[in-house]
Amino acid sequence: MTWRHADGRNGVHVILVLATAAAALASLAVLALPGLPLALGLRMHPLARAAVLTPLSIAVVTVAAEGCALLGIPWNPVAPLLLGLLAGAPLLWRRRTELRDLLPAARDRLRGSATAAVIAAGMVLGGMVTLVRALVMMGSIDAVSQTYDAVFHLNAVRWVLDTGSASAWSVSTMTAMPGAAGTFYPSAWHQLASLVVMLSGGDIVLGSNVLMLVLAVLVWPVGLVALVRLCTSAGRLGLFLAGALSGVSSAFPLMLMSWGIVWPNFLSTVLLPPLILLGAHLVGLVPEARERIGLGPLLGLLALSGLAVALSHPQGVFAVLLLAVPAAAWAAGAHLVALRRAAGPDPSRRGLLVRALVVLVLLTAIAVVIWPRLRPSQSSAVWGPYTDHAWAFLEAISLAGTGGLPVVAVGLAMVAAIAGVLLRGQGRWLLPAFAASSAVFMVSASVWDMDLRYAITGNWYSDTYRIAAIPVAVGVPILALGLDSLAGLLTGRLRRPGAASPAAPGARAAAAPRQEVVRIGPRLLTRGRHERAASDAAGPATAARPAPVRPALALAAVLAVLAGTALVSLGPSGRFAHDQAALNWTRYDLLTPDEKALLELVPEYVPEDAVIAVNPWNGGALAYAISDRQVLSRFMGFEAPEEVHLLNRALDEADEDPEVCEAAHELNVEYALDFGPRELFERRATYVGLNEISTGGAAEVVAQVGEAKLLRIKPCTGTDGSMLG
Repeated sequence: MTWRHADGRNGVHVILVLATAAAALASLAVLALPGLPLALGLRMHPLARAAVLTPLSIAVVTVAAEGCALLGIPWNPVAPLLLGLLAGAPLLWRRRTELRDLLPAARDRLRGSATAAVIAAGMVLGGMVTLVRALVMMGSIDAVSQTYDAVFHLNAVRWVLDTGSASAWSVSTMTAMPGAAGTFYPSAWHQLASLVVMLSGGDIVLGSNVLMLVLAVLVWPVGLVALVRLCTSAGRLGLFLAGALSGVSSAFPLMLMSWGIVWPNFLSTVLLPPLILLGAHLVGLVPEARERIGLGPLLGLLALSGLAVALSHPQGVFAVLLLAVPAAAWAAGAHLVALRRAAGPDPSRRGLLVRALVVLVLLTAIAVVIWPRLRPSQSSAVWGPYTDHAWAFLEAISLAGTGGLPVVAVGLAMVAAIAGVLLRGQGRWLLPAFAASSAVFMVSASVWDMDLRYAITGNWYSDTYRIAAIPVAVGVPILALGLDSLAGLLTGRLRRPGAASPAAPGARAAAAPRQEVVRIGPRLLTRGRHERAASDAAGPATAARPAPVRPALALAAVLAVLAGTALVSLGPSGRFAHDQAALNWTRYDLLTPDEKALLELVPEYVPEDAVIAVNPWNGGALAYAISDRQVLSRFMGFEAPEEVHLLNRALDEADEDPEVCEAAHELNVEYALDFGPRELFERRATYVGLNEISTGGAAEVVAQVGEAKLLRIKPCTGTDGSMLG
């Protein structure tokens, strides 16, 4: 379905709103329903279930895509739903008694829950900030990304719909020689986007944009809030901030919704917080008062979530290793120190130490093996450094991202938050993960020894934009936890470890063996784990109830976040980041508004079985995605028979050269697009066969919008003297 933009036609805007709503609902369905049976079948905290729902759904979708391709079944929305139901059915059956009471229990739990209200408020605020920044950057919900990779990803979704195969070994055949075997290409994004288009009945550009926004506005904040809630000692302020600050960094999600546009890498980065959450549970980095996930379900969730990240983009695996190895090392050290200081044997702690060591060794071995072997060639690492170490550090500590102006407010808040995490609060393991990922970013931005830089950052093509997004996955939780801890210290609302609850006189005695003195040194590894365990130690009957949320304090927190967000977004740093990101949407280097309008008209003139000659470098190849018509070249880089290359360099001579005429007839090329000599990256007239086709005698104009022209190839003489066309 397409629509034309015309001034004064309110119906067009109504159709666009309805189409956007349909795409949003389809995106929610695709990201939630396939994994829902598995998520419901496992016993875990509701926030953990919400966080892992999208990784589980993506894992089910990717497996279903391969299954359909293997069985020769056309790709369809029912397949992942059935597979998810079959996979989750045994778990649902085993929990059938509990599930009967799940909805009433959840309703009772949420009714009057101040914590749930705080979490919801933070997520709504953070999501709205991200949504507004993204829409202002894009200019329109149905805008076309003006980037090199957009041509491939949009056309790849059309390829999936055309071929009926969404296999990771099928997408690559779009640019391969006809009949050639496909090679692996991470296609989770294209599988999801194709399902959104199928379910919504909309077009590919709108479906892709809405899917991207749903991931940034909803899935990303949910993962961050769940990570902070279940893996740190943050209180309500921290939970609010985790959602409210989810869009505070320009490095992610904003910049990866612009740069590239590398939607598969964007997808893998969105999935980092749930995977970090699961890893923290595995190595025992979860506060004792928090709800745990059983080892069996945990391993299954890790396997499926890891599969989702890997098939979204393999670079996500390297990001996981970069964050997980330092965290696992911290966990091993924390458990070792705790055992040495324990008054007696602690089998549970010893088991966690063994588990952490096993995970650390395993992750290190995997990194040693795959880091050099799966690294792209050095010639592919085309992005170079651009600054010095000091400036790169300021960019890293302020979550500013590549080439951005360091955000002073965020940088100061980050320094304060790090101090808060060190002084108080379970979650110090986030710091080495942040330090390691920030250090890799600094190498990519400021190390001018190209061999060393490639050895460390080549797995991301040494692309600072992709690398800058990784620290944000732990940077935002550090901000939330650290500021929450500082607020507790300043207001005195957080009790010292071992302090008795006013409602539980026996709590101090029960928690006494766990008392610790705050000091900078080895005790920092374990101090903070028990800050919220004191009241739980006395049992549920005597545990202190959380303090009610004071409206004045809640309003002050919301206003503070709004003011801070406005300062970040509207200040010099925010405006600079926005302007840089917006260039990839509104500069029209690839496809002008007139050219897009013409592509929306193409189906009225070009039969479904006809092929259009296009220049991918000036956006003509997007006729495949937008117009749903076959094109001669679907991407800038491709393999094709010699006849294709002949037409690309000489189609304008079809009325004079019988060989060109014959090639056009054999390939069914009946139309051509003339978008002028201007091309992406300031190239000009790469496809010389289309360069002057409007002025020659080989074709005639049948439709025109502005300077953009659609031409029909005139009948011409073949090599045997017969008239063709």
